[in-house]
Amino acid sequence: MGAGRHTNARRRASRPLRIIPEERRRISSLSARNCFPFESIDGVNLDPLPGRVGDARVVLIGEASHGTSEFYRMRARITRELVTGRGFSIVAIEGDYPDTSGLERAVRGRSRRELRNPPFSRFPT
Repeated sequence: MGAGRHTNARRRASRPLRIIPEERRRISSLSARNCFPFESIDGVNLDPLPGRVGDARVVLIGEASHGTSEFYRMRARITRELVTGRGFSIVAIEGDYPDTSGLERAVRGRSRRELRNPPFSRFPT
């Protein structure tokens, strides 16, 4: 890729996103059909999850699940449902090595080394 192409990409990325009214209506309609509000994380009905997952072998819970403790708690509920209710057997996470290495050792039944800090103490609470 030439240097000019990178410059053009940066120029395009710096422009404000303009969504035409028709596209805005389409996005709103997609959101309304595929999202649902809930009052509490513990009380949300995850029964529709299998229908959304279908026969997928991989489910990605993306960047939008980062943030407040509520996001982390909801992501944990979804993950638990995927493992216990849908039979998923692998969970890959993005996390700090000191925290995740202790968890990985425990899951695999390996000896635990003493950690300087409690695992995940730097994550949102």
